Amino acid sequence: MFATLKQKIALQDLYVGTYKASHADFFDAYEASKTIYDLGKGHHSKELHLMPLSFEACFGKKFKIGNTFTIRNHSEFGIVVYLSDDAASYSGRFAVKIAGKTELKLEVPKDFGGVFGHWLIVANPNKMDDVHVTIILAHGKSGSSAEEPGNVIPNEG
Repeated sequence: MFATLKQKIALQDLYVGTYKASHADFFDAYEASKTIYDLGKGHHSKELHLMPLSFEACFGKKFKIGNTFTIRNHSEFGIVVYLSDDAASYSGRFAVKIAGKTELKLEVPKDFGGVFGHWLIVANPNKMDDVHVTIILAHGKSGSSAEEPGNVIPNEG
């Protein structure tokens, strides 16, 4: 289906291109709408539902220095986040604590001597309650209005 759809879009682009001289405003709006659509690929998102004392490693090797995570904790209880190269274990050291019903915007730090973590670890340290978290990874600076704590996501040390 996608191959056929791609051919049809190319044909539509060809037809709309004939309006460039006679209907310049329409052609410009058509091209701008395609550009705006393409900008939607600048982020990834993930929904997590973490049970008590559980964790999940997210976005393995999909982010770079300077990218931004917007982390929304929808639950009443706090969570912790940090970067690590070990996706299979949770240490809880050097973690940013995010309170319940809070949204934070955190930047991926500069890599100092190869100690940079390539997984975002999100953990629920609560012994009795589960949490619901939304994470948005923006390639570059995020346009989110979330609070910035003034620091970067710490690495596990």
